Amino acid sequence: TPSGPALGFHKAGRWDEVLEIEKCWLTTDLGNAIRNAVRDWAREEGLVAYDQEEQKGYLRHLVVREGRNTGQLLVMLVTAKGEKFETAYFAEALRRFPEVRSIHWAINEGVAEVTNLPSTLIWGEEAIEEEILGLRYRVRPNAFLQTNTAMAEKLYAIAIEYAGLTGGETVFDLYCGTGTIGLAMAKDALTVWGVEISEEAVACALENADLNGITNSAFFAGNVGQSIEELAERAGQADVVVVDPPRAGLAGKALKRTGRLGAKRIVYVSCNPTTLASDLKVLRAEHGYELIRARPVDMFPHTPHVETVALLERSDASVAA
Repeated sequence: TPSGPALGFHKAGRWDEVLEIEKCWLTTDLGNAIRNAVRDWAREEGLVAYDQEEQKGYLRHLVVREGRNTGQLLVMLVTAKGEKFETAYFAEALRRFPEVRSIHWAINEGVAEVTNLPSTLIWGEEAIEEEILGLRYRVRPNAFLQTNTAMAEKLYAIAIEYAGLTGGETVFDLYCGTGTIGLAMAKDALTVWGVEISEEAVACALENADLNGITNSAFFAGNVGQSIEELAERAGQADVVVVDPPRAGLAGKALKRTGRLGAKRIVYVSCNPTTLASDLKVLRAEHGYELIRARPVDMFPHTPHVETVALLERSDASVAA
């Protein structure tokens, strides 16, 4: 813009244009104020936005993570290589917001527009906390946590309801992320075993278990498809399996080996109805599971995306077979 770099979102269908945003209706007034403060700081400092087509410039992304139930915020600036700003002054521009507890800086030297990068702590604490269903969770720059806290609570409550735990079950939490669903189930289960490919997320899951005094859970880093059999050898027979895979669903080995676990119930949390449908078809045809119920959750208002929680159960005949 004539005033300096714009800070907002890509225009619909365009990777090379950013639409200046004054007020985003999906975040809070505080989130909007922080974004505008960073934009004003960048203009004052004369910093240039990164041009994806030319692969020139400096400022690439701003990440703002807000604990809606704790009032804590984490801010991460992503730039191209080089230290072209005074980190202390950047922190000063944000420290006037008392809710900001953690300020990070990450460098993206590649072509891809990503924010899942190693970061350096500029000021404050390494992580913030969020509270969901009475449990506290540490939130670091790259750790996965649902962006909509209010609907995440509803999503997890449905998953807990569908799991039907009575206190004696062994639960496998596959694609466990930072352990949010598994830890929310732990009080009603005998044991919870989580697997997640991201080592940072697993470290957060272990930290979250300690933070909440949960002693009947264990979390491991590994590819889900390759780790299921080893997990079963270590943990024994699973009574309930919870899966929360990425949009691609339970691909390849993960789908086959989840079905082979033979758990009485599978609670499938999906962010893509298309892959959910195809996975359920395989679990029914090849492993004897029946879809008992499914409930959509409007996790992303004003978008076409929806989360779904589905309950699958094996028939007695399938178990006997």
